[in-house]
Amino acid sequence: MRDFTQGSILKHLIYFAIPLMLSNMLQAVFQVVDAIWVGRLIGKDALAAVSTSMPVMFLLISLLIGMVVSTTILVGQSYGAKNYEFLSKVLSNSFMLCITLTLTISAGGIIFSNSILRLINVPENIRPDAQVFMNILLAGLVFSLITSWFMSVLNGVGNSKTPLKITFLILGLNIVLAPLLIKGFWLIPEMGVGGSALATVIANIAGTIIYYFSFKHMQLFKNAKFYFKYNSEMIKKILVIGWPASLQMIIVSGSALLVVALANKYGPTVTAAYGIGFRTDMFGSLAAFAMGNSVTSMTAQNIGAKKPERVSETLKYAVLFSCALSLLYAIIVNIFPAAIAGAFTKDAAIITGTANYFKYAGWSYIGFAVMFSLLGVIRGAGDTLGALIMVGVNLLLFRIPLCYLLSEYTPLKQNGLWLGLTLAALVGAVLLYWYYKSGRWHNKQKVF
Repeated sequence: MRDFTQGSILKHLIYFAIPLMLSNMLQAVFQVVDAIWVGRLIGKDALAAVSTSMPVMFLLISLLIGMVVSTTILVGQSYGAKNYEFLSKVLSNSFMLCITLTLTISAGGIIFSNSILRLINVPENIRPDAQVFMNILLAGLVFSLITSWFMSVLNGVGNSKTPLKITFLILGLNIVLAPLLIKGFWLIPEMGVGGSALATVIANIAGTIIYYFSFKHMQLFKNAKFYFKYNSEMIKKILVIGWPASLQMIIVSGSALLVVALANKYGPTVTAAYGIGFRTDMFGSLAAFAMGNSVTSMTAQNIGAKKPERVSETLKYAVLFSCALSLLYAIIVNIFPAAIAGAFTKDAAIITGTANYFKYAGWSYIGFAVMFSLLGVIRGAGDTLGALIMVGVNLLLFRIPLCYLLSEYTPLKQNGLWLGLTLAALVGAVLLYWYYKSGRWHNKQKVF
C-alpha cells in the first residue's frame, strides 16, 4: 500500500504509474496478439468480425465502469482519511452492486446480441462469428468485472504492483490458450473465433481466484472487513458518483460504435484496418491511461486527507510525462505503419488502410494524454458529473459531427473519420483544461 498524502509527489507518481503502465501494456499486447491469432489462423473476415464486435462489448461494459470508478474514488478517499469503517462499507456494497449489475447486463446483451449487431451495420457474412464471439465474452463477463473490481480497490489504496503481477498471469494464460482453442489441439475441438473468446473467459476465472487469495493475506483487508449486507445509503453514494462515469463511458463507446458503423459502410477491408488501428492505439494511450488512473488515486487520497494543494503538482508531472510518451509513440506508428499492420495480416489493402489510419488518427494520442490527466483530477475529487458533461460535449458536439462531416462531405472519405478523431481529442483537451481552471471540481471534494 502507498500513502500519497505525504512525501515526494513525483516519486509517488512514478512508482505508482509504472506498474499501471506495464499492466496496460500487457493488456494491449494481449489484444494485439489475440488479433494476430484470429487474423493469421482464421482470416480477414474473422478479424473483421472480432473488430466490429469489440466496440459493442465496450458499450455494454461501460454500463459497469462507473461502479469501478466510484469504488476507486471512495476507497482512495476513505483510505486517505484512515476511515476503515467507511472503507468496509464501500468494499462490501460496491462488490455486491457490481455483481448484480453485471449479471443483468450479460443476460440482456446475450438476448439482444443479434439485434445490436444488425443495428450497427455489421456485414451479414461476418455477423455469425461476431455474435458467437460476443456472446461467449458476455457469458463470462462477471469474472472480468470481478478482476476489475479487485484492481480498482488496490489502486485506491496505492497498490499497483499486485494488479500488474496478476494481470501478467491472466494474459499469459490467455495468450497460450487462444491458439489452442481457435485451431483445436488433441481433445480440444476447433472453435474458431469462439475459442479466442473462451480463452479470455477462462483466464479471467483464474484471475478471480488469484485475486481472492491475494486479498485474504493483505493486512489492510483485515482492518476493513467485508459485511455482506446492503447499506442503502452507501449504495446510493456509489451510484451517485458512479452513474456519471458510466454514462460518460457509454457516450464514449457509443461514439466508437458510430465510427465503426461509418467504417462498415466502406466494407470489411476498412473495418479490419480500423480494428488493427484501434488495437494499436492502446499502446499509444498507455501513458495517458496510467497517468490518468494515477492522478485519480493520488487526488482521492489527498482530498480525503484534506491536502488539495498536492493535486496541482501531481497534474503537472502527469501531463508532462504522458504527453512526451504519447508524442514519441505517434512518431513511431507513422514511421513504421506497414511493419505494424503487417504483423496482423498479409492483405495489402488492409495494410494500406491501416497506414492511412495512423497518418490521420495517430496524433490523437497527444490530446488524450492531456484529457486523461485532467479527468484524473476531476474524478479523484468526486466530480464525475463534471467529467461527464465535458466529455459528453466533446463527443456529441465535436467528435461525431467531425467524423461524419469529414467522411461524408470531403474527398477524404474514410480518412475523414480518422482525422475527426484527432481533431476531437485536441478540442477535448482544451475543454477539460478550461473546466479544471474554473475550479468547479472543488465543490465535489467531500464524499463522506
